[in-house]
Amino acid sequence: MDVGFIGLGDQGGPMADAVLAGGHQLHVWARRPEVLRTYVERGAVAYSTPAALAAAVDHLGLCVVGENDVRELLLERGVFAAMKPGSIVAIHTTMGPGACRALADQA
Repeated sequence: MDVGFIGLGDQGGPMADAVLAGGHQLHVWARRPEVLRTYVERGAVAYSTPAALAAAVDHLGLCVVGENDVRELLLERGVFAAMKPGSIVAIHTTMGPGACRALADQA
């Protein structure tokens, strides 16, 4: 399975590590390109935009700071528009269920 991950900090980084350890192809994007180096060295594929990453994966994990960052990625940076039909977005961010339902409706 091709798994994408955005948000490679203290919480998301170990999640992305688990994807690699599980034998899945990991695809990554980060606001700070230097964060990507350790993942690329271990076999991950890095992308220059979140939308390009989204177009390449079956499952996308988001572990960013909050609802505004999630909305920016999914809507403004084109992640929803780029994803293949049937792809999954897993939001690992603190946000309310109403906001998640609203995003699901927009997906």
